[in-house]
Amino acid sequence: MRDNFWLCCTSHRVTAPSSCGEQPELIPGPVVQSSTSAGPGISPTNSLETKPAGPVTVVRSLAPGLRRHRRGVHLARASSAKRLTSFKRLWYRIIKEKKIMNTKEALQIVGGLSKPSKMPGWSYGLPAKECKTGGKLQKIPGSVCYNCYALKGCYVFKVVQDAQYRRLNAIRSPLWVGAMALLINSKKANVFRWHDSGDIQDEEHLLKIFAVAKLTPKVKHWMPTREAWVKAFLPECPKNLIIRFSVPMVDQSKDKAPKGWRNTSTVSSDLNKTFTSEGHFCPAPKQNNECGDCRACWDGRILNVVYGKH
Repeated sequence: MRDNFWLCCTSHRVTAPSSCGEQPELIPGPVVQSSTSAGPGISPTNSLETKPAGPVTVVRSLAPGLRRHRRGVHLARASSAKRLTSFKRLWYRIIKEKKIMNTKEALQIVGGLSKPSKMPGWSYGLPAKECKTGGKLQKIPGSVCYNCYALKGCYVFKVVQDAQYRRLNAIRSPLWVGAMALLINSKKANVFRWHDSGDIQDEEHLLKIFAVAKLTPKVKHWMPTREAWVKAFLPECPKNLIIRFSVPMVDQSKDKAPKGWRNTSTVSSDLNKTFTSEGHFCPAPKQNNECGDCRACWDGRILNVVYGKH
C-alpha cells in the first residue's frame, strides 16, 4: 500500500453487492437506528447503521482502481492525496448536512473516548486483558506488563471496564473511522494517544487507525505497542502518527526492539543509573505524574523514550 486507505462505509444492506467489489460512496440519505445488538454495553437502540429508509440510498464507486480484501476489511488504494482530500470533503459535507451523524451519534458509534489525567489530550483505551502479546507478558515477572497499571486502580471499576469493552467492540463498525475522525477533530486538541490501556488487536484495527490519522492531519497521534508484526506496516504509516515499539522487559536496551523500528520506548527501574544514554527520560515522575509541556512521545525525532517503572 502507498498513501491512502479507504475503509468501507456501508454494511452492504442496500443496493450494493454483497461483497465490496468497489469502494462505495454514500450519497446522503436518512439514517435509521437498527435493532441489531452492537455488543456488550451498547444499547441496541443506540446502534447506528446505514440502512435504507425508502429508495434514497445510492452506492457508487469513489476510488476506482486496485482493491483487495484483508481479513474481512474492504480496502482500496488511492493513487494520490487528491483522492483522500475528495473523500474528506465528501465526509464532512455529509456530516455538516447531518445526513450521517453528529457528535452525539459519533460517540455512540465509537463507544466514547478516554481522558487520562496525566495526558494533555484524549485517548482511546481498550481492555488490558485483551492485549495479544501483553496478555502473555503480564504473567512474566520482570516484563513491562507484569503488574500492569491498567489492571489495577480505577481501571478495575466496572464502569471503566464496560467502557473499554464498548470501544473494543466498536472497532468493527463500518462507521468507526469517520466517527473517530469527527470526534478527534471536534476536541480541538493537537495530540491524541492511542491506547492508554490495551493494544492494537489486528491488521484491520491498525489500518483503521491509519485512516483516522489521515483524516485528522492537524493532530499528532502516538501509539505504543508490543506487537512486533506492526513493523511490516510502518512504511504505510501516516506522517502524523508515531508508533513506538515498547521493549518487553524492564531495564532492557532499546536494541532489543525489532531491527529497523525507528521509534521505541523502554522502561527503567532506575532513571538515574541504568539508562544514561538510552534516550529521552519521561519527566512525569518529577512533575506530579503529568506530561506538562513535554510532547516527546509524539515527536518522531526522539528515537527512544525511557519511562520509569510503575
